[in-house]
Amino acid sequence: MKFLTPLTLLSLPLLALSTPIASPEAALEALEGRADKWCTTNTSIDVNCRAGAGSGYDFKRKIKPTDRFGVKCKANGETVGGTKVWDYIPGWNCWVTAYYTNSGCESGVPWCVTG
Repeated sequence: MKFLTPLTLLSLPLLALSTPIASPEAALEALEGRADKWCTTNTSIDVNCRAGAGSGYDFKRKIKPTDRFGVKCKANGETVGGTKVWDYIPGWNCWVTAYYTNSGCESGVPWCVTG
């Protein structure tokens, strides 16, 4: 039994190398498996992603106009541009206001469960 465990552990890197990823998009989707929907921003400027659903929360990162990101759930927060909906991006562990996301981004995305 002791021989089986080291053999199994030594074969894992070989198995990983034998499973090619078809494209960078496929790699992103594999890493962001926790996301329910893929979105983009609807603006030509960078957008702030925050630690919570409001502009008063700490800045976590910039979202560039070319970035594609996975959204897990949505929640009500600070009203920005007439909407109070914010989207949670699990891969970056931050929130972006729906005001800056593409049309239909929140469609079918569940409300975040808190508590």
